Amino acid sequence: MTPATAEEIGRRLLKRARHQHDFREPDLTLAELAERVGTSPQLLSQYLNEVQGVTFYDYINGLRVADVQRMMADPARRDESLLELSLAAGFNSRSTFNAAFKKATGLTPSQWRKQAGSMSEPIGQDDKQPA
Repeated sequence: MTPATAEEIGRRLLKRARHQHDFREPDLTLAELAERVGTSPQLLSQYLNEVQGVTFYDYINGLRVADVQRMMADPARRDESLLELSLAAGFNSRSTFNAAFKKATGLTPSQWRKQAGSMSEPIGQDDKQPA
């Protein structure tokens, strides 16, 4: 794979992740994603392995974990369960979600949510500084 080919595959993958959110499809395959970015499954796999240093499934699950983290940080989604958020991001089982989340962050989803929530608690009216 030439550097130009690797750069183009990376650019197309990033664009699809940001705009089309293919990773949210629970049954997405390497072949389907390769077709959508305009390359062969072999070249996409080679790119992910050699340039990104991940397997196809680790790449997709990493995008899904980041998506769940964004949803957990959204106050409008605070009441949604972790299972609901994981399904919305494309995971199709709680165990796969938990394992991927722990692998990506070093924390369980519940630990991460609690930690993120404590850092972004709104400041109440009673917390005003004296003038």
